[in-house]
Amino acid sequence: MLIAAGLSPEVLVFRDANKPRWRRGLEQMTAILCDSYTASQPGIPEKPFHIVFPLLSDTAAGVLREHSGERAV
Repeated sequence: MLIAAGLSPEVLVFRDANKPRWRRGLEQMTAILCDSYTASQPGIPEKPFHIVFPLLSDTAAGVLREHSGERAV
């Protein structure tokens, strides 16, 4: 989807957050695109621009909140 949106494949760097040292060099990136869980983890550098995307739709998240007993914000 990023390439279809016009980003060149040469500028994309992919990381697996399950691997050791995956944060290495992130402070040198222009932006970090990640899910909300990864963005909340310690060690994510503050310097680059963060683009956080939800993994669930608002509707699905609401259903899960209702099921778990949490109140919607």
